[in-house]
Amino acid sequence: MMTRTLVVLAGLGAAPALQAADFDDFSDLFTAEACATAVSALSEDMQSEPLYQMNGGTCAAAAPADIDTGLAVYGDDTCLTQISFEALDTATFCAEVSDKTVFGNDPAADTATPVWRQPPWPTLDAGVLSISGNAQPYQTRRIYRSVAGCQLEMHVFKRAVGESDTKALMLMHGGSWKFRQTGAIGLFTQVSHYTDAGFTVFTPFYRLTGEGEASAACSNASGQEIVADIDAAYQWVTSNATSFGADASAIYVGGQSAGAHLAARMAVDRPETTAAAMLLYPPTDFGAFIAAFQAGDIESTEGIDALEAFLGGPLNTADLNSEVVTRNSLPTRVATSPDTYPPMYLIHGAADTLVPVSQSTRLCNAYAGDPANGPATASTAAAAPQRQSAACGDEGRIDVVKGGGHVLDFCVELGAPLSSLVDTSGLCPAGNDASQAAAESSVSAGIAWLAARDADTSEPAPDPGTGDGGNSGGQDNGTDADSDSDDDNGIGASAAISLIGLLWLARRRRP
Repeated sequence: MMTRTLVVLAGLGAAPALQAADFDDFSDLFTAEACATAVSALSEDMQSEPLYQMNGGTCAAAAPADIDTGLAVYGDDTCLTQISFEALDTATFCAEVSDKTVFGNDPAADTATPVWRQPPWPTLDAGVLSISGNAQPYQTRRIYRSVAGCQLEMHVFKRAVGESDTKALMLMHGGSWKFRQTGAIGLFTQVSHYTDAGFTVFTPFYRLTGEGEASAACSNASGQEIVADIDAAYQWVTSNATSFGADASAIYVGGQSAGAHLAARMAVDRPETTAAAMLLYPPTDFGAFIAAFQAGDIESTEGIDALEAFLGGPLNTADLNSEVVTRNSLPTRVATSPDTYPPMYLIHGAADTLVPVSQSTRLCNAYAGDPANGPATASTAAAAPQRQSAACGDEGRIDVVKGGGHVLDFCVELGAPLSSLVDTSGLCPAGNDASQAAAESSVSAGIAWLAARDADTSEPAPDPGTGDGGNSGGQDNGTDADSDSDDDNGIGASAAISLIGLLWLARRRRP
C-alpha cells in the first residue's frame, strides 16, 4: 500500500493543532485520542427521553445526566420496571472503540441483565441527513452468539428504555465483510433516525474475513460463516425482541454496503418473517459481479479483494454455479417468484466505483421478473435527474443518486474555526450540492418508507415526487469520476479530521 500524507487534527481548543502524519496502515488512526477529538469536533447536543427515580414518594422524571446513583433507576413513569443504567464518559467510550480485540466481541457485554448507556456516536453529525432534533438513543450490549471462541455482541438501541410497541429492525454494518470499526461507527452515527421512527434497533457484529479489527477467534472467517452469524443474530432478535419492547412477529432489516448484502440475504432467506428491507449501496449479485470481472469489465481492486476473501478463492476461476455464488446472486433468486419476497427500498449512487449501481438495479428489476430489464435504470448523463426513482414491484422502490459515490449517506461539514483549518469539501461522497440534496431526500424517504411498512398490509410504493430539490437535472460538477485513483469516489488523501474524517478515507476503499 502506498504511504499517504494526511493532515490530522490532533487536538481541539482555541487554536487546534494540525500535524502531518505519514502512515501505511489505517488502523493506527483509530486511537482513543483520535476518537475523543472526533467526539469533540462533531458531537451535537441532543435531548434524551427521561429515566425515572422515586423522589419523596413520587415517581419523577430525571435526565440521564441528573441521575442520583444512590437511588434505583426505572425505565417507566410508574417506577415499576427497574433498570440498570451506567453513565458513559467519552474516555471510557473511546477506550472501548479503539481496542480492536474487544470491540464488537467484548465478553464484558455478557451481563446478567442489560446495562443501558448513552454512547456518544449517535450524537456525531456525520450524515447527509441531519440528526438535529433527534433524541439521543439509549444502548445496551448483549452477547448473541459464542462460536469457536468468538463472542459476538448485539447492540440494542431505543429512543426510550421503557417504550413498547416498537418495530424490530436489524441494521448491519458494512466494511467489506472484513473491517469493523469504520463500518460500525459510520452506521451508529445515523441510528437515531431509526429509533426516532419507531424502531428498536438491533445491530449485530459478525466475524470478519480479515484480521486486525477483531479478536483472533473472530477473524479470518469464511463468507458462509459470516452469513451463519447473521442468521443466528436474526434468530436471537426473533426470540428476544419482545423483552426489549419490540414486535417479534416480523423483523425489518437494513444495512450499508456489505451490511446491506447481509440484510438482503436475510430478507431472501427468511421471507416469511421479514417485513421489509432498506438497503444502501448493497452488493447483491455475486454472479453478475464475477461474470463482469471475468469479462474484464470490473477493475475495482477493493471490491475484487473483498469478494475473493468472502468466497475464499480468486474470481478468475470462480464457478458461477457454485452454491456460495448462486445463494448470493439474489436477483436471480427473487426473479423466480417475486411475490414471495418482502419489499425493498434500495439507494445507490450511479458514480459508485466500488459496488456497481447495477447491483441494485438488477435486484429492483428482479421484482418484475427479469434482473436485466425493468423500470430501474441509472444514468450519469448531464440531462438526467439527480434522483432517479422507480418502483420495485408493488411496494418497493429504488433511488439512484446520479452523482453519488460509495457511502453516499456519509457527510461531514465543519463550522468555524475548524472549517478554516481543515478542508472538508470532499467529505460528502454524495457529490455536489444538488446530488447531496438528492441523497438526503432518498435517505429520508427510505426511512419513512420503512416505518410505514406493516407486516400484514400491503401499501403501494410512495411516489418520490419532483419537488424535493434533489430531482432536478443538471451538470454534476465533476463528481461522476470513472478512474480508480485514490481521489475518485470520495475524498483524496490530502486532508482529514481526526477519526471521522479518516473514517471516510478508510471506507472509500471498501465495499
